[in-house]
Amino acid sequence: MPNPVRKPAEVLRSPRRGGGCAGAATGKLLPRGSVLATGSAPVRGQSLFSRSIGWVLALAPLACSAAELSLGSSASLVQEFNTNLFVTTARHRETWGEGFDAGLHGGLAAERWESLWSADFVNRWYPGNSTLDYSNKLFSARNRLQLTPRSSLALNASYNMDSTLTTLNDITTNLGYVFLRLQRNSWSLSPSWIYLLNERTKLSTQYSHQETVYENREIAANRAVDSLSDSGVLSLDHQWSERVALTAVAMASTYDLLVAEESFSTVLFGRNREDTVRTISVVKGQTGGTGTIDTQSLSVGFRVNPTETIQIAFSGGGQFNQVSNPGDRGSVTTARFTRGQPRPVVGTRSFDTASRSTTLTEILSAEASKRFDKGEAGFSYEKSLSPNLLGTLISNERYSFSGSYPVTDRVTARMRLTVNESGLSGGGSGQLAGFYRRSLLEIGAGVNWTLTDKLSLDANYAYRELEYPSSQSLAQDHALYLRLNFTPDTMHF
Repeated sequence: MPNPVRKPAEVLRSPRRGGGCAGAATGKLLPRGSVLATGSAPVRGQSLFSRSIGWVLALAPLACSAAELSLGSSASLVQEFNTNLFVTTARHRETWGEGFDAGLHGGLAAERWESLWSADFVNRWYPGNSTLDYSNKLFSARNRLQLTPRSSLALNASYNMDSTLTTLNDITTNLGYVFLRLQRNSWSLSPSWIYLLNERTKLSTQYSHQETVYENREIAANRAVDSLSDSGVLSLDHQWSERVALTAVAMASTYDLLVAEESFSTVLFGRNREDTVRTISVVKGQTGGTGTIDTQSLSVGFRVNPTETIQIAFSGGGQFNQVSNPGDRGSVTTARFTRGQPRPVVGTRSFDTASRSTTLTEILSAEASKRFDKGEAGFSYEKSLSPNLLGTLISNERYSFSGSYPVTDRVTARMRLTVNESGLSGGGSGQLAGFYRRSLLEIGAGVNWTLTDKLSLDANYAYRELEYPSSQSLAQDHALYLRLNFTPDTMHF
């Protein structure tokens, strides 16, 4: 459901309680010898990510004192059943899965800063088919510092060791819909700055860096591609009136595809029809390298609350895409033997199949929600582009309907319907464009039953239908999920 219209002044809420930053309040330097003050070189072999996470987790506790500490946890037992887990038209069988999920979260908060962190562990086992088993580990940290009444800084970081088929809609890296199970390690670092120009206008900037590495990627067609991505966002939010807000967002990103370089060689033999000329060609070259996807986009939109229970939001704009493919490069040496000539003619030519293409596409998003006396309903639409596992730019057009209704004080029913149309960016025709064109329908319904203040039960049904228009084939999946959740009280110190 969309969030209600938020005024710019609410960008950093008041702290819960606790003292301020000792160093910030007094202007004193950190003690000599402390981790942040030494400036010593990192330990040999220590990655940029581990150093960044160390700064993120250590910044607030070491620089500040008199803060409130909170610690919490959660655990879940899971049972699931799928008739077609990979939503494939090939031969398949039903799968039963069981799992155990656990989570830890904590935070430190003071007058002008806040530091939050979490660790989640997701485990699934499929009796009789252990190749589907997976164990995901997800770590994140969020830090926020109020510099002045108008300005605040934030620094978020994450490290994930997960599987790409955890969910069909891969939210972690916005890969779109994924139908392969590949183990993946990824980390991200994202600093941001927010400045209130006045009581109605907010300016925000954000930079994000992410690295992704796949394991056992050779099992995927053409192999999954490791990647590096950097993006920058500049946004402006203006509260036009009590019920209307205007937005503008500019974004630029670079997505590097780290295709493994490999050498190849082959020998080709040929002759003409009369058999008067024969050729021998030796082809040597390399494939792979670094490809890039550069995008620049600009969109404008609005959020409006016609009534206290209705919210509508819309944004639209354009995105310019530049795609570079390293292709293959090398040389072909050919010896030409002609009947009646004593010596062959030998020649060498080089080749390079690197390519570069540009496209201009529209990007759109719309949301609408309605709260009732009991329950709520919502609709969303999005048209976007994102690279898939193989580094190919794919367009996605998604429609989603959702609703919830409290049957009793302890039982809530929910439903969701999603339609997603995807295809090669820029459309295109031919076999390749047909391969990427697909339509996905998802229908889900379930109930949440609060058993006690610490125990709850989720029961859900999902239907998925995947259509491949190029081959006129259809894949279907029926799934059942049962989850028992335990959430003890959060401890505060």
